Amino acid sequence: MIAIRPDGHAIAVYSDAVPFETLGRITAMPRASRVEWDATVQEWVARDVRTGEIVARGRSRETVLRDEYAHYVDMIADGALP
Repeated sequence: MIAIRPDGHAIAVYSDAVPFETLGRITAMPRASRVEWDATVQEWVARDVRTGEIVARGRSRETVLRDEYAHYVDMIADGALP
């Protein structure tokens, strides 16, 4: 999903399925979260970089990455990301 903001800038969640290089000059592509193994609880945790909020967690890294992606797509769709 790609959303165009009123100022003309685009915001999206990265996916290899989207040919971003064909869309024009990309000026930034920061990670919205960090996905790391939490040895204390023995699971993968995706934490929002800005807020520290846990956006996904679980034993399967693949599942956490999928849930993290869905979380940010939903935020874009709801207009909740700057």
